[in-house]
Amino acid sequence: MSSYRCNGNSIKLVKEINRSGEGVIYTTDRSGVLAKVYHQITPEQIEKLKVMIKYPPTDPTLQKGHVSIAWPQYLLEKKSGKVVGFVMPAISDGQTLTNVYSPTLRKTKAPGFNWLYLHTTAMNIAYILQEVHAKNYVVGDLKPDNLLVTSKANVSIIDTDSFQVVDPGSRKIYHCNVTTPEYTPPELFGYSTLQGLDRSEFQDRFGLAIIIWHLLFGDHPFSGQWQGQGNPPSLNDKIKDGYWSYGSNSKIRPGPHSIPLNILHPELEKLFRKCFNDGHNYPHKRPSAAEWRQALKVAIQNLRQCSVEPGHHYAKSYRKCYWCERKRQLGVDRFPTTASAKKTPTRSPVTSPIPSPPRVTIPTPSPLPTPSPLPIPSPPRIFTPPIFTPPPPTPPPSTFARLIQSIKLALPTRLTRVEMVVLGIILLLLGYGIWTSRFFHTIVFQEVVLNENFTSPSKWALTSGAKFKDGGLFHRQTQVNTAGASRWIARTFTDVDFSADAVKVDGPNDVPFGLIARGKFVQNNWNGYFLRITADGRLSMGVLLNGKSINKIENKRSNAIDRGNNQTNRLRIVCRGNLIMGFINGKLVGSFRDNSHSFGEIAVESTRYTRNAVAVYFDNVLIKEPIFKSSQGLNDLPKVKLSPKETIEKYYQLATSDRQAAIELLSDEWRQAEKKRWSQ
Repeated sequence: MSSYRCNGNSIKLVKEINRSGEGVIYTTDRSGVLAKVYHQITPEQIEKLKVMIKYPPTDPTLQKGHVSIAWPQYLLEKKSGKVVGFVMPAISDGQTLTNVYSPTLRKTKAPGFNWLYLHTTAMNIAYILQEVHAKNYVVGDLKPDNLLVTSKANVSIIDTDSFQVVDPGSRKIYHCNVTTPEYTPPELFGYSTLQGLDRSEFQDRFGLAIIIWHLLFGDHPFSGQWQGQGNPPSLNDKIKDGYWSYGSNSKIRPGPHSIPLNILHPELEKLFRKCFNDGHNYPHKRPSAAEWRQALKVAIQNLRQCSVEPGHHYAKSYRKCYWCERKRQLGVDRFPTTASAKKTPTRSPVTSPIPSPPRVTIPTPSPLPTPSPLPIPSPPRIFTPPIFTPPPPTPPPSTFARLIQSIKLALPTRLTRVEMVVLGIILLLLGYGIWTSRFFHTIVFQEVVLNENFTSPSKWALTSGAKFKDGGLFHRQTQVNTAGASRWIARTFTDVDFSADAVKVDGPNDVPFGLIARGKFVQNNWNGYFLRITADGRLSMGVLLNGKSINKIENKRSNAIDRGNNQTNRLRIVCRGNLIMGFINGKLVGSFRDNSHSFGEIAVESTRYTRNAVAVYFDNVLIKEPIFKSSQGLNDLPKVKLSPKETIEKYYQLATSDRQAAIELLSDEWRQAEKKRWSQ
């Protein structure tokens, strides 16, 4: 036994259990603890390990006795004090994911794993990735060999010291320099080396989708029958070109024995298409681990046990057991019923390698596990539902009948006709108040002026640090203590309904970003109305006057905001007369009245304080005007003239840098034309 020191105490290495080009894994004299000794450790690796030990991700099942993330716990040192590696928790009773998803290996290695178990395993993997990404870490080399699964579908991720890690204090990035081709997204195939390359969560999302596909279908989504000319390309080339089995312009199609995509719950099918179609050219549109976890949770709740074969489970939306259908057609049962599956399972501990399926408890959607239920559960108990004959259905009451019944239940006594009339007038006045104060001011916006997804951006004046990237408008302000705005300069608006998706991908969670409406950029200062949020769940609304923010709603915490990195928040600001309304993810979060600004441009903005800037993608910009427009603000229109094409182009060119000079180019004709058009 070799003796080392760990956290100030002696520790002995007992037995070598694995060896790679980077180092050796040993068991130790401490129960449940393994040690990794590097062949040759660098100072940067030691720095990285210190950061990982100081800032571990949340392990979602640690409190339930299962280690989901084999994270470094302490440095391993020789007696001289020289660091040679680290210690980490041991993973017991786990086998590689390949043994579970491969139909051939599963028959001998995990015969009790049915489609329900595979759904649950996929959900548990998504949960682990969700917690890793919450710390702004990137797995980088996400592959089945680094995922171990137990007989109860609990999952553990290993080889965590290869992750890309960011020091939250210094923001230094410790890179992941390896990848496995069949799980590598298309944008990385253009690099000759990954050494020193900043990796992204969006790349992990691609690998996660491949692994979930493996579990649910048993093959690779980019395999299939070649429909193009010549010899079929390699798997890497098909990934690079976006040729997957269900792509709209793909040159491969599912084989005759392939499992069809539509046997899945519709939410899962939608996420696969979103990842491999939309996400091929725009990585930020790939579904997040949280989205996969939620969709798999819904799909598990939707699974039904076959009444003929207890080992079969199928999606309720498919309406029949696909696995029985496949067995009849091909003579092969993908999930044969085991002897244990026919018995009624108990809740006592199971010692067999693959147990009868225990009761499942779907995890709650909160980011941290709660005392009950389990955050990552075991699959559900198999049971045969009782057969009964339902009573003949009764027709549902009409809407009017339900309304009358509700009024009768609500009224304690019988009302006279006069009292009913008075009550009706009160209800009408109340409805009118709601209509005019909120609903009316939003429903009138029906005329779409701009629907921008940034595939071919038009007439945008970008601020410092902004650029069109990955199918979106990327913002990372470069100037310290500055809020930079990128504005659409094609025209100005009086009444406007302006919305956009905002995805915060990096930077501090307390730095704001958002939208500006009726904006005017005068002498390097902004005027207008703003709606801002932060990734830690706060919002502000107010007025911009000569570059100064006057908050009407300040740092209000809101449950409408999806918090953290890589969460899409739909922001919307509506200006109707002097009423300003803000919406987040479809929920009204605030409103106020103000007469400071009657017209202006729209813009998106992000901020930088003395620390690092917040990095945000804006996408799917939608601008609408009311079908009947307000006359307010016509006298405030800039002085413009109807000019030939070259003068208009000069106007837009100047408008990106010097608004006042641009306005001086133009004169009364265009002003009158704009007045006439706006008043129609």
